[in-house]
Amino acid sequence: MDVLTNSIYRSAFDSLGGIKSLYLFPYVRHARSLITVSDQFLTDFPATNIFKVEGHSINFSEQPGEDSGSIKFTQNLSFTIPKSNQASEVWKLLKQNYRAIYVDNLGNIRILGLRNGMKVSYKMDTGTELVDLNGYSVTLQAVEENQAYYIDDLSDVGFTIDLSEMLAQENGCLLLQENNFEILL
Repeated sequence: MDVLTNSIYRSAFDSLGGIKSLYLFPYVRHARSLITVSDQFLTDFPATNIFKVEGHSINFSEQPGEDSGSIKFTQNLSFTIPKSNQASEVWKLLKQNYRAIYVDNLGNIRILGLRNGMKVSYKMDTGTELVDLNGYSVTLQAVEENQAYYIDDLSDVGFTIDLSEMLAQENGCLLLQENNFEILL
């Protein structure tokens, strides 16, 4: 049984909001024994390629609630993809559930929809003014038995970032711009 065993103190004043990296990958139902967690950390996951999403205004929220006497955690992830066009594959997100991983501005890595996957919805807007969004607002939602688990290192757990659309150097490192963004092909 999980009970409070430590005091909860006010954090240092170095907390930054925001998410700097987002990855999605299709939900595949794995045997529970193949996904290992320890406390609030994911420690092992079947080898999986994950795909970077260059979204804007990425936001994650999690809210605990009660369902038939059990605590459930509702996880919500939202982001926008500017510029709607014929080549966009956003509509493919509706074809199945996904899992998501994000890295926040403090370096925390968390996985969402670990056990049940996340349902995807989106809307496309063209706006009415020149400054309005002409693109997609995407929302993913999961209901899980536990809060979003932390990950210490993506590759140690079993994840590989798919680099097929990014420009990499001979040593395998991504070629970065001055603002630390990857160069996409």
